[in-house]
Amino acid sequence: MPDIVVDCPHCGHALHLPTEYLGRVVSCLECEAPFRAPVKDGDGYTQPIALAKSRGVPAKLFIPLVGLLVLGVMGLVLNGYFLANPKASEDYVRSTLSGLIAQDPPEKAEWKIADAKKKPDAAELARRQEISDDFRRDARAKLDRQLDENMPDSTRLRYFGLATSGLTFLGGLAFLLRRGYAIAFLGCVGATLNSPDMGCCLVGGIVAIWGVLALISDEGRRYFRRAA
Repeated sequence: MPDIVVDCPHCGHALHLPTEYLGRVVSCLECEAPFRAPVKDGDGYTQPIALAKSRGVPAKLFIPLVGLLVLGVMGLVLNGYFLANPKASEDYVRSTLSGLIAQDPPEKAEWKIADAKKKPDAAELARRQEISDDFRRDARAKLDRQLDENMPDSTRLRYFGLATSGLTFLGGLAFLLRRGYAIAFLGCVGATLNSPDMGCCLVGGIVAIWGVLALISDEGRRYFRRAA
């Protein structure tokens, strides 16, 4: 017997259904929603019966879904905390900058070479200590200057991070709720910009690339009911 044409009870898409599938549970090729195929009824056929849609998340979309949600929450919490606690933000910036400033005078390498040949006397040790103290004092002054220069930028970065974290979180929600295809894309963009000073942008970049590839795939488009 030839195929019969059945309209999906979920999305209305016309399907050519082989007669051997009559009465079985099948899935729409357009929206992937399940329904029970019609059965023979006299000279015609019964109507297809819509069945509950599965809310499961395809494996390809699970990583970006979880990744965007986690990155978004982390970014919102951390940036919000630093904005609400300026002292904590200052300490974080200070610790970051201190790692970029040398803590020992450049002469220290020469002293090690000299010590291997001859043990320094008390006067030499005192001289070295004075040089080291002066160097560290200058380093602390340099750190304070850099802190004063970088704190305004750090605060602006926190607000920027708060915005991108919110966008990242909304992108994760779009994946979770299967709504907002464009928001899901924007969430991936936000993940690449999310809190770069806290090392999240590398992970965010991986999640974002995965998410974009998933979104433009046939499976991702069907997941958001945007199949070509």
